[in-house]
Amino acid sequence: MPHFCYPKCQTMKISKGSQCVKSFEFCRKYATILPMHQFYIDKKNIKGDHARITGQDARHLAGVMRLTRGDMVKLADGTGCHHLARIESTSSKRVELTIIKTTHLKAESPAHITIAQGVLKDRKMDTILRQLTELGMAEWLPFFAAKSVPTPTPGKNSARIQRWQRIAQAAMKQCGRSMLPIIHPPFSFDDMIAASSEYDEKILFWENAADPIDLLREKYLRQKKYLLQKKYLRQEKKDCENNIYSGQGGNNSCFENNICGKKNVCCRKNIFIMIGPESGFSDQEALCAMGNGFSSFSLGTRILRAETAAITACALVQNIFGDLGRKVSS
Repeated sequence: MPHFCYPKCQTMKISKGSQCVKSFEFCRKYATILPMHQFYIDKKNIKGDHARITGQDARHLAGVMRLTRGDMVKLADGTGCHHLARIESTSSKRVELTIIKTTHLKAESPAHITIAQGVLKDRKMDTILRQLTELGMAEWLPFFAAKSVPTPTPGKNSARIQRWQRIAQAAMKQCGRSMLPIIHPPFSFDDMIAASSEYDEKILFWENAADPIDLLREKYLRQKKYLLQKKYLRQEKKDCENNIYSGQGGNNSCFENNICGKKNVCCRKNIFIMIGPESGFSDQEALCAMGNGFSSFSLGTRILRAETAAITACALVQNIFGDLGRKVSS
């Protein structure tokens, strides 16, 4: 009985020469179409083409999923790389693997979104973090607002962050992302405002705001059109100068007709989103944020729960600036 790297290979019509008893060419070819389990691996556990999974993931891989030597898995290191790997040995404490191929996946948004969330009760924070990770959030910055129910307890911060790290890792594996969100320890309100100073776009979602989110979309589209015009007019001038120097005369071609169809012109956006706790922001907090460059927007006429508001806000901003609901480029 020939050995196959992945159980489903046995059901595929592969000639004997294609079976990867000595090489991994078959796996390289079919890795993208065969369903595989994905695991998070710390980059320090990768040495050249050798990788090691330890702890809970090792127990889950060997004891629950019953994966064995020769099975193929995907490894995400949280820094943008995915690794196709073959299991060499398993135990309840560690799993040894050989890396066959490394790729940079396109499952990350072009928008770098930081969510500043007013601290809620712990279980609500867990749910929000899981779903925001799936939506492509890049950084998670909890902060204590005036109306937050939990109070700052420095002794619990370490345990909270460790739990949030585990939740983010599990969500990253589930949704196929290659970047692990950065989890910050809880900030004070003033420190959170200071941390937002370097961002391109600062957004406050507030129940008393008058402007709908559509205004943010219109603003972005105007900026995008302006940048496109500026880029193509600059290119037109350069082409014209080149033609004059070469004796071909000026170039009178117009680029404006192509403005709406071009991609990848705008820079990567760094966006800071501020969401309040269960009872929302105080008027003083909202005014302080707007005084520090935040634009306030409403999520509509209905009053949303804090966890619903955070997920809705991230999805809307990801649709405007990022990749949610957009055609995936090849």
